[in-house]
Amino acid sequence: MSFLGLLREGGGAPYLILSDRGRSRWALPADSASVLRAAMSVHTPATPTGIMRWHLARLAAGAGFGHLLPGRRSRAEVPLAGAFGRILGMGDVRIGIAESFSGDRCVLIVMEQSGRTRAFVKVALSPEQIQSLERERENLQSLNGVRETVDVPETLYCGALDEYSALVLSPIHGRKGLSTWKLDDRRVDAAGAIFQPQGERSELAERLPSDEPRDGEWARRLERVRSLLTSRWRRPVPLGLSHGDFAPWNVFVRGSRVGVLDWEAADRRGLPFWDLWHFAVSGLHVAPAAIRSIRGSLHGRGPLTRAMRRYAHRTGVPVETARGVLVLYLTVTGLELLQEVSGGRRDHAEALANRERLLDEVLEGYG
Repeated sequence: MSFLGLLREGGGAPYLILSDRGRSRWALPADSASVLRAAMSVHTPATPTGIMRWHLARLAAGAGFGHLLPGRRSRAEVPLAGAFGRILGMGDVRIGIAESFSGDRCVLIVMEQSGRTRAFVKVALSPEQIQSLERERENLQSLNGVRETVDVPETLYCGALDEYSALVLSPIHGRKGLSTWKLDDRRVDAAGAIFQPQGERSELAERLPSDEPRDGEWARRLERVRSLLTSRWRRPVPLGLSHGDFAPWNVFVRGSRVGVLDWEAADRRGLPFWDLWHFAVSGLHVAPAAIRSIRGSLHGRGPLTRAMRRYAHRTGVPVETARGVLVLYLTVTGLELLQEVSGGRRDHAEALANRERLLDEVLEGYG
């Protein structure tokens, strides 16, 4: 089912429907400049070019030049709008829609007529994504301690809406720009506040997958990683809460506060430093030059090393643990991406190649 199934075209409010590589991806209400500009927040760009285009488009929309933006104009209604209005106690709402997860899920932004954002909604279009919404709801319910220092969405509703499954969340605001990719002190402190050791411990090698990969090259990598972890990082490390997808596009800064979105991958038995490595390695998708920072950290140099030391001080976990966690992170996420790419997800090929390259460099450095 396409995300356009959430629209009923032919009547209603004006919409701008945008495409990416010939495929419709976004439907934005365009009945006013303020609504169109606010609706663009339903999408977070993930590349420098995308960020630049996104900001230029928002400027054009806010200045009243939305009619110059490329896309298909249509009139449409969102049948779910009435349900969202009842949940939020609103009489009239505006809805922007973005496709995600290759069409298995949609993200909606719910706004007032003025353009003020009232909620974000995740709508599942597959059984797998329905389970993902339920996981996120359960995770968000158990974050009371985290909320004291990190802004986290509130669950406003989770369940069936018409024939769909939806998770309605309060909005988290913050800056979206090139600074989004900077692992500064505020983001490091947020990751440390999320973790906080829970008392349980585990050896790093115990977290490796037990199934051998069919890919011969990866099978050899896994064997070398297992040997390295058992020889150099045998001491059990403390476990705590990890976000699981602490990527730049999920972490927003607003003043002194940090907001963190998308908690479906959270793990109560998570490893220290995992979220920081995920943030750093995710940056390679946007800025390949970021690999210099990761390489520098392997030799105790550069801003990423300072970030790891700050995180270690915040959590009480020795900074020497960070390198072992990097080896494990690259292996586990690399094998997950290998499975995705083998299943036809060619859009993950670049992320897989980044992890292969980094892991090989790390293993070579340890002989």
